[in-house]
Amino acid sequence: MPELLHGTAVWLRGQGLLLLGAPGSGKSTLAWDLMQDEGAMLVADDQVLLSAALEASAPASLAGLLEQRPFGAVRVPYRRSVRITLVAELTAAADNLRVLDAPVDWRGVPHWQLPRYTRAKRLVGCGLLTKLPYS
Repeated sequence: MPELLHGTAVWLRGQGLLLLGAPGSGKSTLAWDLMQDEGAMLVADDQVLLSAALEASAPASLAGLLEQRPFGAVRVPYRRSVRITLVAELTAAADNLRVLDAPVDWRGVPHWQLPRYTRAKRLVGCGLLTKLPYS
């Protein structure tokens, strides 16, 4: 039985990126940026079903929907699932920190803490996207 997480999952460069964080921390905005700037594709937004094998998907009622404040949910192209290979958590605890050189382990996957409201250009600038396996 898959676990239901509050987060956003995207397919990026053939890999799965899971964005975690409190409501309003910028997960959907970062996903949108990655879609526009880096060619990512949405897998799930707001609610992510995660299997024991770390396969992420969206609940059927939310498939293809991305929250865009203040407009609400908008329909976007999406993938049915992706295996998560990197986790980025948007958190207030990281607001004044730069991206760390070494992630912590999250279920066997590298886990990075990032400042809330991180934008795609910052991920590119700090080199985090180069840490995706096989990128």
